[in-house]
Amino acid sequence: MVWPRVERADHGPARAWCARNGKPRRPAEAAPDKPPRHRNPVAGPARIDPCKPPTPPSSSRSPPQKPAVATHRTALDRAASWGVPAHITLLWPFLPPSQINQEVLTALGRIAAQERAFTLTLDRIDWFGDTVVWLAPAPARPFLTLTTALTARFPQAPPYGGAFTETIPHLTIGHDHPRTTLQAAATAVTRHLPITTTVTTISLIAGAREPGDNWHTIADFPLAPLPR
Repeated sequence: MVWPRVERADHGPARAWCARNGKPRRPAEAAPDKPPRHRNPVAGPARIDPCKPPTPPSSSRSPPQKPAVATHRTALDRAASWGVPAHITLLWPFLPPSQINQEVLTALGRIAAQERAFTLTLDRIDWFGDTVVWLAPAPARPFLTLTTALTARFPQAPPYGGAFTETIPHLTIGHDHPRTTLQAAATAVTRHLPITTTVTTISLIAGAREPGDNWHTIADFPLAPLPR
C-alpha cells in the first residue's frame, strides 16, 4: 500500500500507502486484498489516508473519516483491528524494516517529489469477486504512477509479492464476510459519498499483523506542491 508503511515478523512488514492505499494486481480469479498469513519480514511503501483526521506531519490533509466507513472497516476489515487506518496502498509488501536505511528513505522522498499533490474523490463502490468490497479513487493515475516508480526502484518488492497481474488502487471497506453483510456495508457507505480530499503526502508505516493499535509511521514524504 502506498502510503509507505512498514511491518515485519515482530513489528509487521513495511508497507506503502497513498492518500490512503492502491489496489492489488488482479489474478484470473480475484483475490482478497489481505496480506499473506505468514509473518516473514516484508515491507511496503507509502499510504495516504483521505478518510481519517490528519495527524501532522503524516498523510494527506484530509477530512475526518466518514462514520460509515470507519464503522464498517472496524467490523469487516481485519487490518483495522491491527490499528491500520483506512488507506490506499501503493506498494506492499515492501522491505524488511531492518533494510529501511537512509538510502531507502531518500529514494522514497525523491519518488514522492516527482508526483504533484492532487485532489482525490472516493465516489464509487466496487468488488473483488464476492469477497472484498472497496471504494474506488478518482483519479487512479497518481497511485498507478507512484506504484510503477516504486516498483522500478525496488524490483525486489513487487506489488502484492507479484501475485496479481494488475494493480488496482482501492480503499478496502471489508472482506471475507458473507456477501449479504458486505453488501449492506456497501449500501451504507454509498450514502456518505462522495468523499473528497487533497493528497499531499505518502507515508511509510509499520506494525504487527495482530490485534492491537500497533501500526506507526516510519516517515512521511511530501508530494510536489500544487501550483499557486
